[in-house]
Amino acid sequence: MASTWALNFQEVEQDPLAADILRVSAFVSPEGIPLELLSSGASQLGPVLAATLATSEDPLVLNEALEPLTRYSLIRRDVDTQTYSIHRMVQEVVKGQIGVAQQAGWAERVVRAVEQSFPEVSHLTWTRCQRYISHALVCVAQIDRWRMTFWEARNLLHQVGKYFYQRGQFWEAEPLWKSCQAICERVLGPEHPDTLSTVNNLAVLYDDQGKYEQAEPLYQRALEASERVLGLEHPDTLSTVNNLANLYADQGKYEQAEPLYQRALETRERVLGPEHPDKLLTVNNLAAFYHDQGKDEQAEPLYQRALTSLVRVLGPEHPDTAQTLGNLAILYHDQGKFELAAPLYERALAIYESVLGTDHPRTVDVRNNYANLQEKMKQKTEEVSSKPKAPRKQGRK
Repeated sequence: MASTWALNFQEVEQDPLAADILRVSAFVSPEGIPLELLSSGASQLGPVLAATLATSEDPLVLNEALEPLTRYSLIRRDVDTQTYSIHRMVQEVVKGQIGVAQQAGWAERVVRAVEQSFPEVSHLTWTRCQRYISHALVCVAQIDRWRMTFWEARNLLHQVGKYFYQRGQFWEAEPLWKSCQAICERVLGPEHPDTLSTVNNLAVLYDDQGKYEQAEPLYQRALEASERVLGLEHPDTLSTVNNLANLYADQGKYEQAEPLYQRALETRERVLGPEHPDKLLTVNNLAAFYHDQGKDEQAEPLYQRALTSLVRVLGPEHPDTAQTLGNLAILYHDQGKFELAAPLYERALAIYESVLGTDHPRTVDVRNNYANLQEKMKQKTEEVSSKPKAPRKQGRK
């Protein structure tokens, strides 16, 4: 079979465009290769593909380019999903045909193309990210194998890690961000802004998992260097200030947390504006901080203020809006104001289920809190010791 495919590949080589598409296909996941990867990433895939596909929006051009590959059964098209697949053995035959030296070059081209095609990560782009994730992970292996250090390689590690982080898959995000940090430190130095951003991201990741001993020195390192390199009022510096305050608050170190929250809030309002999402994030976090200490008279108006602005700025269906809804529900829940808490839980749960999915950690937390509230409402006369919990404070990557 391998010999037959090798002969077929020799025939395909008479068509330079089809031959280059086959070479590209050898360096991604064999299943579900998006057709748009070839067009959107064409400018990174060598002169033949760039000249033919990068400037053409006519789907017939791509169909014609793929025709020799389907004719020789080297790929399988899926019209419904607009993808194609290639047998793993075909990938190995193709790699064997081009040799080790050219493999490194084609691997680099594919990494650049996948990075260019991979969406900027947010909850709005998760579906598109999922379309590329298996191919991005193959690229991650290529980055490691060929010791790639260029910007696109670093950014792909960052974006794929961010995708897994947002989905609550922390174990998937950690090695990607650690690899990104190692490359940044080696290539850019320990105090480059890109390095410090990755250090902050890793700290947030550990903080969210309750690994405070690992998170704190990373926050401290990022903050000290950011203040020196970027300045006291740079948005990245203020993000780390906010995040370090969260860590201290989560550990009950309120005297260390409060001045950091106040600094982040006041400076973000002055530098970014009164309704910037990062500033509203700190308002939410400060409200949670006060609620943790039983200072509900300070917490409630902050939650209300954050919620009103978040609905106006980000919209009523945004996950950050849902977070503050859930937090305000927890405050009323703890106060025994069940009638006020219930509709807030319902709204937050509906948003999370719709936007983040039913199994996301935030969705699960709100669902459990709401179930606990419903049980209490049924048994008002009984003492229920269980208290609601949720990741009420949030860092910013």
